[in-house]
Amino acid sequence: MWDVERGASFLLERRHVAGYSLRELSQRSGVSHQVLSMLERGVQESPRMEYVDAIGRTLGFTLNDFARVCAGETPVTPTIQATSWPVLEQLMLSLDKQRQEMLSSFLLKTAKTFLDTLR
Repeated sequence: MWDVERGASFLLERRHVAGYSLRELSQRSGVSHQVLSMLERGVQESPRMEYVDAIGRTLGFTLNDFARVCAGETPVTPTIQATSWPVLEQLMLSLDKQRQEMLSSFLLKTAKTFLDTLR
């Protein structure tokens, strides 16, 4: 069983950081927008792992990251997938692995700070 509030908040935040609407995430992940909405609102108490996996592959987190969040732990720092953010694709491809990780970390921290100011 997952902590509904933590899991829902994590999914919503990750979608917002990626800049996707529910419909965009639905198209990219293959999970219906109705299911996505229920997960983000905490209405779905037992999410199917294949849904979480598909969402995670699209938003750049693993099932392990999701499980850790739901258990109240800190997830592994996610990386930004350049293919999810086409504007970054060329930049990310031109960088070596270490610089890609540095840029990814910077962008995620910046996005989190931005989201915190909206609350």
